[in-house]
Amino acid sequence: MKSSQSTMIKMIEYYDKFAFNQDELDFRLPELKANEYVIEPGLYYAAKLAMMLKQPLLLTGKPGTGKTRLAYKLAADLQSNHPDSYLPTPLVFHTKTTSAYADLFYTYDALDHFHEATFRKEKPDSSEFISLQPLGQAIMLANNTDHPYRVMKELEGSSMIQ
Repeated sequence: MKSSQSTMIKMIEYYDKFAFNQDELDFRLPELKANEYVIEPGLYYAAKLAMMLKQPLLLTGKPGTGKTRLAYKLAADLQSNHPDSYLPTPLVFHTKTTSAYADLFYTYDALDHFHEATFRKEKPDSSEFISLQPLGQAIMLANNTDHPYRVMKELEGSSMIQ
């Protein structure tokens, strides 16, 4: 999407200005290897039951207890058994204390939209400024929808958000 590309360019310009090296900028988690994770029997049955009932499984625990690794392991296993039905990695949302419920679905870059509407000759399409977040992406995938604006409108009209 255009807004995320312009944000990335701005970030690169910002980092270039302060001459950070790549090691200082690499904040990614180490690669999680699904084949190295062994699921405990109780957790395996809980995950299997949740999938059979088609219900979510809420994982809680202190940092470092394996919640994210379990998600990556389940996603990799499901994708290897059903390559056309599952993604190879989970959709991840990193919550913050300032996160709001709408942040799970989508973000809208109003400032960039305003800027483009002001300085562009033709009126920009609102969907250019919408970035789907993990729950919005999951809904889009589940409904076989290819347009984020439709997903946003469906979410705004649903009882889930009101």
